[in-house]
Amino acid sequence: MASEPDSAPQTNTVSPEFDDDSIAEILSRLPAKSLLRFRCVRKSWRALISYPSFVKQHLSKVNTNHRFNLLVGTRPSQASVVKVDDDGDVTVTQELEYPVTSDFPDFFPVIYGSCNGLICMEFEMGNIILWNPCTREFKQLPQPELDGREYDFVSFVYFAGFGYDSTTADFKVIRATKIYEEPTTLQVFTLKTGSWRTITDFNRIREENECIILREKQGFLLNETLHWVALLSGAEYEEGTLGIVSIGLAEEKFQVMALFPCGRPAPNSPVSTSVVMVGNSLFVYHEFRIWLMKEYGVEESWTEVACISPEVLPQHFNSMLTPLCICDNGEVLLDHRQALGVYNPEEKTFRSVTWNCEEYSPQCVAYVETLVSPLNCIGASESGEQGCKNGTSILITTSSSGSE
Repeated sequence: MASEPDSAPQTNTVSPEFDDDSIAEILSRLPAKSLLRFRCVRKSWRALISYPSFVKQHLSKVNTNHRFNLLVGTRPSQASVVKVDDDGDVTVTQELEYPVTSDFPDFFPVIYGSCNGLICMEFEMGNIILWNPCTREFKQLPQPELDGREYDFVSFVYFAGFGYDSTTADFKVIRATKIYEEPTTLQVFTLKTGSWRTITDFNRIREENECIILREKQGFLLNETLHWVALLSGAEYEEGTLGIVSIGLAEEKFQVMALFPCGRPAPNSPVSTSVVMVGNSLFVYHEFRIWLMKEYGVEESWTEVACISPEVLPQHFNSMLTPLCICDNGEVLLDHRQALGVYNPEEKTFRSVTWNCEEYSPQCVAYVETLVSPLNCIGASESGEQGCKNGTSILITTSSSGSE
């Protein structure tokens, strides 16, 4: 009797087993939007992705790459998300509805700033929120008061900013407000306390410096310090001298940090002036030139790094020009009110970008996509930086034509 042939050997495919630390390390390298989708894959993944230590781990990865978005307020109720690729390609990827609506349909919200994926913005009369555009979570802040009075139409925001203070492991909102001819009031909101407080010696410090903040309200975050462009006056400065004023989030002291490399602007100059951050460096823009401060706080270290040739720009781009960012390939994304374009400094060429904007002079802010929740302090990084680092510079502009 013939024996039956041996059956083919059975192959067992064994899935590799990863420990929890390995899984966390792999997932922490993925984009935040992918992680939001992956919460539905397994219950254990959902728990991991929501865990505070993982949120911090993911944030540390995000803050070391070049990826960022520009949120541009194009309409009263929504903003455009603009992505800039390494090769300079600019695309409007989506339109985001704001999480709250204004009582005034034609009112555009004021953007205070961005830090670790959270954006701080005000809609009207003290209606301020912290918002994560990636997770769509938001927190409405308590309305600030001036000497026991609620804000109304006679008050306006003079300047503002938002950032993270690592010394207290807390997010802070800085807000300076004026009512008619009364002194400016500087207030600070901390997320941990959930309340506002007033810095009582601000007016004395400001009078000693005799500086005037320009029209742009948004402060720009670097080294856990907020920066604004100012026209300086007083005995120490020639009239119309441009400088950078700052408030450190830890010490909360207002000071003149540095003068502009260009000194005084030309009389009635229509072009824009800006303070710029990239990594741990400070850049400024004025009259078609960009300078780098090689050593933070040292005026003598200003170095010109780029020049824009106005003759190759469309005629309507020549005045009130706003550089938005410098790409890794050296190209500069430009904004002129309702138009976008890309300028190549090496080739001295310009190309237009198609987009739709209803705002005459739209505000914008750079942000990174993170899992940080505005509902608590979980997910704050040790660096507390704005999140746009290493090789991509962010330029946000203020007008040099006058003050409020």
